[in-house]
Amino acid sequence: MSLRLPLLFALSLAACGGPAPAQDVSDDPTETGDPVAKSVDPVPEAVEITKKDDLVDFSFAWPIEASMEATLARQLIAEAETSEAELRTMAEEGAAFAKEDGRKFPGYFTKVSYRPLGQSERLLSLSREFATFTGGAHGNQGTHALIWDRETDSEVESLFAGKPRRDAALRKRWCVWLEGERMERRGGEVVDGMFGECPSLDEITIMPMDEDGNGLFDHFVLIANPYVAGPWAEGVFETSEPIDQYMIDAMRPEYQSSFEVGQ
Repeated sequence: MSLRLPLLFALSLAACGGPAPAQDVSDDPTETGDPVAKSVDPVPEAVEITKKDDLVDFSFAWPIEASMEATLARQLIAEAETSEAELRTMAEEGAAFAKEDGRKFPGYFTKVSYRPLGQSERLLSLSREFATFTGGAHGNQGTHALIWDRETDSEVESLFAGKPRRDAALRKRWCVWLEGERMERRGGEVVDGMFGECPSLDEITIMPMDEDGNGLFDHFVLIANPYVAGPWAEGVFETSEPIDQYMIDAMRPEYQSSFEVGQ
């Protein structure tokens, strides 16, 4: 396992399967007895956890922005531990079946990466991008949102003041874009059934993004992962839409100040 993380998280991450990074006690200011030195917190860093052997190829990473939120960092540590344990359990079972059938076990992999999309004074927006293979014809991949509220020290369940207001602000724009994108990818062919309908906003990923980096979110990234808006072969459907005042008015009042009209 390769770890790059502050001492604050070292012991917790050691539970993922590897030892905590060694610390040089002689260089530790807290050993001097200086009360000022003891009050200094470790500097947050970006984190990458990796574990690779004959059974699994596991990777889990998050940026410094997430490490700066202690509760969020602990949540990500727990997610990494659970994800690696589940992958290993499935790989052990898969290897046993392969041995019984006289086949070579190819190994399973999971890669999870959190990426910052922007932050306001109150909110931090992260995309959770994952790819995994646990047998079958192909692996799986996708993107989900994690929006962190610094004031409540918790994950945001919804930015909007109810689903009806969210749908009124975003659904028509999403469906119009998706219809045009599908027609282009399908060469003008009309497809009936579930891959001809416009998925509800509950089925897609909606992530706020600060495109100009001024501390206010000005775009929404909307993503339909594979099998949500089309078959695997059509891949991911993703668009970025500038935020307008109607969208801001549809949000919960406590979050509106984190957004601005985009260009």
